[in-house]
Amino acid sequence: MLTAADRLPRGAASRVVCCRPVPRSGYAEIPKIVRWSFIGFAGALPFEAVSLSFTSFSLAKLSGLAFIAAYFFFYNPLSGKRPFPPGSAPLGWFLIYLLVFAANGIFLDGFYFSQFVSIFLTLAQLLLLFWISSSLLRVDLLTRRALLAFALASVGLALGTLLQVPGLSTSIVSGAGDRLTALDFNPNYLAYTMALAAVILIGTALEIQTRYSWSKALLIALVLPLLAVTVRTGSRTGVAAFLIGFAMCMLPNRQSGRRLIIMVLCAFVGIAMVALVAQHQTVLARFEQSASGNLAGRQVIIPTSIQMIWERPLFGWQPVAYWQELGRRVGQLWSFKDAHNLVFHLLMEVGLLGAVPFLIGLGLCALGAWKARTGKFGNLPFALLMMTLSANLTHTYIARKPQWLIFALAVAAATAAAKSSAARHPVRQAGRPPGRDANV
Repeated sequence: MLTAADRLPRGAASRVVCCRPVPRSGYAEIPKIVRWSFIGFAGALPFEAVSLSFTSFSLAKLSGLAFIAAYFFFYNPLSGKRPFPPGSAPLGWFLIYLLVFAANGIFLDGFYFSQFVSIFLTLAQLLLLFWISSSLLRVDLLTRRALLAFALASVGLALGTLLQVPGLSTSIVSGAGDRLTALDFNPNYLAYTMALAAVILIGTALEIQTRYSWSKALLIALVLPLLAVTVRTGSRTGVAAFLIGFAMCMLPNRQSGRRLIIMVLCAFVGIAMVALVAQHQTVLARFEQSASGNLAGRQVIIPTSIQMIWERPLFGWQPVAYWQELGRRVGQLWSFKDAHNLVFHLLMEVGLLGAVPFLIGLGLCALGAWKARTGKFGNLPFALLMMTLSANLTHTYIARKPQWLIFALAVAAATAAAKSSAARHPVRQAGRPPGRDANV
């Protein structure tokens, strides 16, 4: 009896195989407890400063531990259902950095050892999160829901801060004026979080395919409270990071027909930023201070850091210990001082021996995010990564969870885009004559 393929014209069977639709990655294959614990963890990140009364853990840390436990016991691999998640080249380079960091503990003074252990455990947990998340974020629907959970939770925090909900909104007096913050966040980190959420909403509005224009309009409208908090924190880094991320979202990519929404977004963001800065000029005053050379102490920290790096380029000054040495050199004898720059931090912490592997891993994440622009999320992973790198020029967020989630998104999006491209353009099997059935 002839099969359906046998009744086709000669050579058509192979074309049917090539054009067979590729099955979508299974959102439903992931157990509900794993999916929702991951989404809940992403939604808890904006409230990372909230400590639960019955434990010393923060809300984000507790939800992260719950997610990791659910993942290993219900999905991978202790459940026996699946093997360990696949690794990646950036993960390998980050692990080399962690090993160099750990080796420094052997030679570290006992005065710093307890804090060193705490930081090491934090970095190990973040690498575990990066490893797991870079596997789960290959599922498009889970990625979109996790990003929206983070963004919508940030909107909730922004609205509570602007409405001065008790326990949320606080004010810090600076030389340029009052700076808004929430919970126990540093204003700069709060601005960075709000900026990330704003770019996620903008990137989602640009890339989603929907019949209902009101859903895109709603996403764009929710950007306004996030921008309001970003500006009112007075954070130069937060405002600059948002503008960089917004510009990256506007870059041309695989999508066509986006001109109208891009014009609307540019007009909306431009008008909103001008109006917000006009109402709250602290951030403008701080930018003017930057132009006159006032960088909130960085004008002293930067040359001192360069001098310390020059003195010990290969092995650095060891973790934790370099903070006190930097503080002593800038005139704060008994206090720790951070480098306020990720590259300087790495070079002073572990020297070239540990900094180079970390920066290679970071470069691979950036390359993956750039390649992922052809994927379903378009420019969004690249925009978020560029925001993170720009924020790390004036701050050090190596121990912050959102940063590692963005690294994982870059790796996952690149993998998903490569698989999607391979499915759209399959490679013809070697040795098979074109246009002839394999059974002939």
